[in-house]
Amino acid sequence: MAKRFTSLTLFIAVFIHIQAQSPVLFDLNSGAGNSNPRGMAVVNNNLIVSSRINSAQGAIWKTDGTQAGTQVVRSLVRCFGDYYTKEWILLNGKLIFTGGPGDDAEPWVTDGTTNGTVQLKDVNPYAESLPGNYALCGNKVVFMAVDTFGNPVTTYGLWVTDGTPAGTVELHQVFMQSGAYTCWPPSNITSYNNKAYFFMSDSSEVPDLWVTDGTIAGTQKLCSLPFWGHYQNTSLFIFNNNLYMAGQIDTAFIGTAIVTGTWQIDVNTPSITLWSDSIILYYGIEINGNMLFSGPDGHGQDALWTTDGTFAGSHLVIDINTGGYAGAYQFYKFQNKAYFFADDGAGNALWVSDGTANGTNKIQQFSVTEGGVEDMVACNGKLFFNTRKGTDTTMSFWYTDGTSQGITKFASETQHGGYWANMRAMDNSVYFSARLDGNGNELWKFDVTATGISELQKVLSITVFPNPATDELNFSTTNIDAVTIYNITGEKISEIKQPLNNKINVSLLTPGIYIAEVKQGNTVTRLKWAKL
Repeated sequence: MAKRFTSLTLFIAVFIHIQAQSPVLFDLNSGAGNSNPRGMAVVNNNLIVSSRINSAQGAIWKTDGTQAGTQVVRSLVRCFGDYYTKEWILLNGKLIFTGGPGDDAEPWVTDGTTNGTVQLKDVNPYAESLPGNYALCGNKVVFMAVDTFGNPVTTYGLWVTDGTPAGTVELHQVFMQSGAYTCWPPSNITSYNNKAYFFMSDSSEVPDLWVTDGTIAGTQKLCSLPFWGHYQNTSLFIFNNNLYMAGQIDTAFIGTAIVTGTWQIDVNTPSITLWSDSIILYYGIEINGNMLFSGPDGHGQDALWTTDGTFAGSHLVIDINTGGYAGAYQFYKFQNKAYFFADDGAGNALWVSDGTANGTNKIQQFSVTEGGVEDMVACNGKLFFNTRKGTDTTMSFWYTDGTSQGITKFASETQHGGYWANMRAMDNSVYFSARLDGNGNELWKFDVTATGISELQKVLSITVFPNPATDELNFSTTNIDAVTIYNITGEKISEIKQPLNNKINVSLLTPGIYIAEVKQGNTVTRLKWAKL
């Protein structure tokens, strides 16, 4: 089946670039500048998009995938998706995120409306609090923020919110003296059985395991961690309703080597028991009741492993790159199998596994130089992903039905350096950011179900001003052959051939919403505007 491909970029003066079966386009930063779509999340049947044009411009947008349903929600310089992961989380039909109107990142919330997009708390009135590490805790969200920053003390806080300013309160504070490690800020916050577990310490650079139920009284130290060391490369995760800790603990500052392993945590005792001193349950995914993960290959590199949650039930599935680094770490579950990229020595390739050796196969070879995949998302029975092919230095965009025969490329970047960290599926369409034309890094939409192939076309940087207009309507372009005005129902009102000085008189029009159809050669651009 042929597919319809549309580009979705954003701007307050929403416009559509129309040719025969041409893509629908919304441009946030007109011209060749980047809109830089960053974070994307589906909230209340709309795609919420953050955009960071430059250090002084940004916004939260929402779209239902149509021209009429695309609008700016609120202008914010700092938006989720800017700098680091876990900057946003969904809670009861709202998006909790890190943002701010200036160079000041604080906790915010949006329900997709302007009135519903507000700051939850000015945690740090004198600087930015940089909230993050959001995690669900029952019907609330807990997160870490910097309360105060400076000399001689920096204060870190564990906070909780129910999605309202009144319901955003601090649960616990820790204090770090300038030039000394006198605490461990809340980190690795992980949801488990309607509570949140995390690393933190009141008085030492070595963390303890803490728990909170979202109340001050229910926030307490659970137990000490097994080693005196730095836990930066250690994470908490859930598998088969059990809580684990895995990673590398740097104990070198007390004369001991790096400690590597996985520990199982009993939150009822509470106690932490060594599960394996050789296997790190990093980068795993549940497949058929077992966890498929990247484990050791016996040569100091990685291999594909599976476990049922017990050490006895853990075994090697396949050593993809014997003696070398396979790099299998980003797994996506599709059709009850794990899809991932790995290097078997021939370069970057797409693999699939059902958790068995016979069921683990390379689907297609991609890059022979540099590879990796930024994101994967399933939509309407297909798996979408982005990667490089051959010796290409730019990204290309693909989908597959799960087989090598079903792999199809549907777009390629024209420039290196796009921001590809997010792909989102909504209503049988896939949204992603890329540099597909000379218009910079923009947000694009691929309709999975529509028939007919639309050719990718360059975005034209045409806007109208003032908008709304009273007497004259100006166009930010030249060489206009004709401008046709339609009312909102599509009725033709007037046509102006080769308008003088790229503007037309609209003083006699009745107040309302209109469409200006601008013809330049074989190209037609439609712009929505208002008459006062």
